Parts: sequence; structure tokens; C-alpha cells
Amino acid sequence: KSLYTYWKRAVNPPRQIIFDASGREMCNVTINRTNTPLQALVLMNDETFIEAARHIAARALTEKPKNNVADRLGHLYELVTARKITAPQLETLTKNLTFFREHFSSKPESAETFLKIGSTPRNESIDPIEHAAHTAVAHLVLNLDESITLE
Repeated sequence: KSLYTYWKRAVNPPRQIIFDASGREMCNVTINRTNTPLQALVLMNDETFIEAARHIAARALTEKPKNNVADRLGHLYELVTARKITAPQLETLTKNLTFFREHFSSKPESAETFLKIGSTPRNESIDPIEHAAHTAVAHLVLNLDESITLE
């Protein structure tokens, strides 16, 4: 689980520092693992992660049949975590999807604004309400502990 970035010899990128990247001045044998509010803020607000969620949602919407929400959410979950979804997780994600569908249906302009985050264009063939709702769910999955932490 990584992102490509420019890496200067003496200065780590700020996002890498937040996620415990080691400095390049010396060799580190142990890995620092922390979980801080600043990490959560980056994951929830950085446009890179929102854009990644949009692309994951687009894959789930185009690769799975439209009439089976469980398969689609299971596929979305598996794309991020490389694990099969459990029944309680599926229930939680289904409730969230319903909430986000209602939210974006009542405010279609917010769906369009949400889908414009990032530098890559979105798949225009996907309904914006469905795409925004699935993007929000994918964003939740990207922020799960099992998505962030390798153990």
C-alpha cells in the first residue's frame, strides 16, 4: 500500500512524515507505528484519498452487476482490503450506502462537486448520484484500520 511521490534526500514529504516514514540520514531497523488524529485528518481530507475512492467506486460500479448491491460492496471491500467482506461489515456498508444515496439525491449539486475532487476526470457514463454514494463508501473503507495498517 503505497503512493508514488518525489523524495528529497534531506527532507521527507510531509504526508510521509505523518505516516511514520523514516528519515534517509541513517538506517532504521525498527518500524515506528503510530495512530494519530493527524493521520485520520489526512486520510479523510486529502484529495488523493478521495480521488482514489472515486476510482475504486467506479471499478465496483462497472465490474459488478447493477442489481446486486451486496456483490458490488463486497467487490469494493475486496479491492481495498484483499479480503472477503463479512456479513456485519456488509450490513454496515449497505446502511452507509443508503444514507449517502439519500444525501446526494437530495443535493445533486453536492454529488457533482464531490466527484470533481482530484485531477483525473471521472467516468461520465456512471450516474453521478450512485458514483458519489459509492465513492463515499469507498472512502470509508479506505479509512478502516485494516486498510491503513499492515500487520
